[in-house]
Parts: sequence; C-alpha cells; structure tokens
Amino acid sequence: LHRGWINNQETALTWEHDGQARKCSIDGVWADESTGEYWLIDLKSTDDASPDAMAKTIARYQYHGQIAWYLEGLAANHMPVSKAVILVVEKTPPYAAGMYRISEGWVNLGQQLIADALTTYAAGSKDYGVQWCDPPEWAMPSMVNAEGGIDL
Repeated sequence: LHRGWINNQETALTWEHDGQARKCSIDGVWADESTGEYWLIDLKSTDDASPDAMAKTIARYQYHGQIAWYLEGLAANHMPVSKAVILVVEKTPPYAAGMYRISEGWVNLGQQLIADALTTYAAGSKDYGVQWCDPPEWAMPSMVNAEGGIDL
C-alpha cells in the first residue's frame, strides 16, 4: 500500500477559479497500481465511525463540499484523481476506524454546495476601501467610565 502513495503528507494546492485565487490542503493521494487510478484520501476523526453515523456526519459538516473542492484543486493542478475516500477514526477507545468511498452523488451535491457558496460570496463581496470605524452609539454608555474615558 505504501508504495502507492503519491504524497502521504498534507499538501497545499493553489489554482484559479473564475479569475479568483483559490487554495486547499489535501491529506494525501494514493495510486492504485492495479488500475492506474488515483484516490484522494481525506482523514477525519469522529465520535461514531459506523456507516449510518458517517452519512449524517458527511452531510452535517459538509465534507462532500470539501471533497468536491479538493477534487477541483487537484484537477486544476493536473492531478487526475478519479476517486475519493474519507478515512475516519473514532476519538475514544477502542478507536474504531472506517473507510468510506465518496460516491458521485456526494461529489455532485458538493459541487452544487460550492457553486452556491461562491455565488453568495460574489454577491456579498464589496470593496469598501479603508474606512474609519467608531463604536456605535448604543455601545458607548457601557464603555464610558466614571472619568469620562472609554474602557476598551
């Protein structure tokens, strides 16, 4: 198995997405020597490594969005990764572990999650320049001390 590691340490990737600089850090990529396919490996700790709990955990923490983002970063860096797995280890003894292959359905949902997030980000991104920021009036009474000075 170890002979198949392309990288076995966290690796930062950078690329451009719609003219914007993007980045991510992946845990590892492994090459399946028998098929020639590359696998994205994502490591996670969890309270419950069982299949039912992991499906809920993936949705709750939006790991599918992370996986889709990592796959986009790998593709942009000319790393042909076709599959992704999440390796999980429970946080408490007996430290049960599991390996979960992320389906195309999860990746598609993750890609939509990313698209929605980038649309929201673009709509809310404004350049306000450098502005002076004073405390709002409603905050002033609690900040003024007995001498009339402001307590920070």
